[in-house]
Amino acid sequence: MTDAQFIAVVVALFAWLTFRLAKSLGLLPRRRPHTGFASVQGRRTGLSEHASPFGQTERRAKQTLDRAPP
Repeated sequence: MTDAQFIAVVVALFAWLTFRLAKSLGLLPRRRPHTGFASVQGRRTGLSEHASPFGQTERRAKQTLDRAPP
């Protein structure tokens, strides 16, 4: 390892340690979460309005079970 390579490694190690120390002490600004997307307000409309009533679904299931397979 030449002197130049050794100095480059020492400088890189010093920079990395300085960054880690500054980060642990809270000296670096924190990244803010991206707020470009709209937040979800609630359920989509129209999903439950078109659903079958529970009794109708029960009858359909019973008819399917009662019918013999072809």
